[in-house]
Amino acid sequence: MKKLIRVKELEQCSCFNIRKIARELTNSYNNSLKSYGINSTQIPILALLNIFNQLETSKMAELLNLEPSTLRRNLSILVKKKLIKVVRRDINGNLLKLTTNGYNKLKETLPIWKKSNQLGKSLVKDYLPILKEISK
Repeated sequence: MKKLIRVKELEQCSCFNIRKIARELTNSYNNSLKSYGINSTQIPILALLNIFNQLETSKMAELLNLEPSTLRRNLSILVKKKLIKVVRRDINGNLLKLTTNGYNKLKETLPIWKKSNQLGKSLVKDYLPILKEISK
């Protein structure tokens, strides 16, 4: 078959590069959090519930810029782990709250998350030349 695209073209793709960075960042965070039984997508959920005390799923989806189905999958895992609980069920979205276990898990993992954030900044910095090149 005839080649329809060159590697150079793919390397210039904004979406390809941003998603590549995102995967590397996610893997880095998840590796550092693995022994704690939590991942990088769950920390912001726990953090928002800590910040707001209680939060509806629709508002959380908006704040995290997540599809409701993606958020529901993450929330169900956290409910099963007893890190969050449903305070009120509603057709328009549940009201959620951090449990004591969730608070303790957040307190335990935030230092690791913050350290990962510093490493993440370094990774993003490494990608700046590529990002500048593809934004021309």
